[in-house]
Amino acid sequence: MATSDFKALATIWNHANLTQYWKHRVFHTCIASKLLYGLQTAWLTKSQRNKLDGFQARCLRKIIRAAPSYWSRISNARVLAPLDAYPLSFQLLEQQLLLFGKIYRRPDTDVTRKLVFNPSSDTLRISSVTRRRGRPCLNWCQEVHKHAVLLSREALDIGLQMISEKSWKRSVRQYCRRPS
Repeated sequence: MATSDFKALATIWNHANLTQYWKHRVFHTCIASKLLYGLQTAWLTKSQRNKLDGFQARCLRKIIRAAPSYWSRISNARVLAPLDAYPLSFQLLEQQLLLFGKIYRRPDTDVTRKLVFNPSSDTLRISSVTRRRGRPCLNWCQEVHKHAVLLSREALDIGLQMISEKSWKRSVRQYCRRPS
């Protein structure tokens, strides 16, 4: 759907009087928001996140009129730099961490908090389901919690940081918008 929407807006991407900044704003508003809608509750594998970032890079190459990476040898980071953008996978991680903090701040009686955290405690709920053979499935709670630990640098500081919504947002933005 996002590809068809991007192609439908071809007149905007080819318009000479619009700056790259405005074209990027249109892309982010119309395409990226539709692409990321509802994904904050799903954990994507590394290959899925790479596909998301690849789609963004292909679209932004079209916006800034750069040749495909195979011909031009321009990296995706150099495509994002003039637009002051960061990868969609980082934007998705930012949304997931903000949602994780929002769930943490809910009262103990809330259903979503009961699904993620143990009652009257700040520890994650571990499922008691027996695993099948093979690689373990990625669990949203555990994967986002890993990033929250990396964000706060200590597992003990997570709860203190998530209590204040403003400080949590600020630290999440700094973590997700760091230079990679």
